[in-house]
Amino acid sequence: MSYYQPQQTKGRTAIWVGLAVVLVALLAVGAYFLGQGGGDEATASSGPAASASPSAPVISWSIVGDDPLPASSVAGPRTTKGGLAKGFTHDALGAAVAAVNISFRLASEVGPQVYEDTVREQCFGDVDTALDQIRNSFSNAPPGAAKPSEYWYKVTSGDPTGDLVLMSIAIKTPQSVARGGYVRLDNTMQWIDGDWKLQVPTARPSVIPSVDGYTLLGRPNV
Repeated sequence: MSYYQPQQTKGRTAIWVGLAVVLVALLAVGAYFLGQGGGDEATASSGPAASASPSAPVISWSIVGDDPLPASSVAGPRTTKGGLAKGFTHDALGAAVAAVNISFRLASEVGPQVYEDTVREQCFGDVDTALDQIRNSFSNAPPGAAKPSEYWYKVTSGDPTGDLVLMSIAIKTPQSVARGGYVRLDNTMQWIDGDWKLQVPTARPSVIPSVDGYTLLGRPNV
């Protein structure tokens, strides 16, 4: 008996040590999975917030004629040589920036060298009629009444990664606010020879009360 008792004590000690090792291992495994679950929860909670507030495009502004026009280091234009804006990306943002830059250069205020080259090089459709309309156009709005303070855009139809898309541009100006909202310009854009071109003559502008469904392009800081 004296021999057996120490052996029993060692056996019980070994059992308790074994149980302790198993318990520690289980606790470690449980902590690992809890940690993994916590990580997933954090990712899930941050995911919707990130997607709900996507990063707005970085837009810079330059004055053409009397109006601030947008440019993006990503979406274009890549060049403004000769007063024209060329080189836009084949997507919705590129089409929106192209629509604004090309359409605002179709005005007598920018001068014949700019608007004539813009129509002939960056437009399609009835080019001669468009040029005649520009040459005979004038504005009787007070200074600053039509200066944009916000630009918004929306794909109305078509595919901005395809060949043809209708872009709706909504612009906030003092004049549009006085008339009840935003001036809306619908521009048909076609992807030709690696860049966007604008159909002319352009549609007549209209006034819309809100920009629901539109994406903010930017607010000029010039």
